[in-house]
Amino acid sequence: MATKKIDGVTVSFNSEHQDDDGYSRCNTCGEKTILVFPCGEWIADDEPYKNGEQMELEESEFDVGEVTGHFCQTCNILVSLSYNFPRR
Repeated sequence: MATKKIDGVTVSFNSEHQDDDGYSRCNTCGEKTILVFPCGEWIADDEPYKNGEQMELEESEFDVGEVTGHFCQTCNILVSLSYNFPRR
């Protein structure tokens, strides 16, 4: 059975659309959404494998790929979240 490689995925929460000028807009209020992203690398939890079990890891910061989203300032909600990861 062949598997398909996925480079990224987007999840819409409140949904958005792109207008004729190329702006992403909130479907609820129609305002422009802004592109947002977390800063830095992802950090492992103190209990990385199981609740109540603390483990020391060789590495504690990980580059998991690019995580971005679109945020509506008027509705104060993240309308979409995208995860783009490196092909393996």
